[in-house]
Amino acid sequence: MLLDIVLKGVFKKGRLTLIDHKGRARHYGEANPADGRHITLRLHSASADRRLALNPNLALGELYMNGEISIEGGSIYDFLALGVSNLGPYGKVPLSGLRNAYECTFRLWHQFNAES
Repeated sequence: MLLDIVLKGVFKKGRLTLIDHKGRARHYGEANPADGRHITLRLHSASADRRLALNPNLALGELYMNGEISIEGGSIYDFLALGVSNLGPYGKVPLSGLRNAYECTFRLWHQFNAES
């Protein structure tokens, strides 16, 4: 699971439990967080993990509003607060460099608009 790589690289403080669409649980962060923050993210569709891993900035809101993910043990605000507290100084997540390289490489192609 691609999302597993991303979450392992991000969550060090607090506790996040991810339950995929098949019911398998994975845990990230501290086993017993000092501040007691423990959020569970449940995925309801098979494509949600890939979409979250490849473009979390866009996919998180879309998946939440479409009901493809749900948050247990807190609200969306609690999940975002936990995520932001774990991000580095520039908000980079694992694989974001790969995505940025892809976007830069194909930007000219996507923006090309010939007169004809």
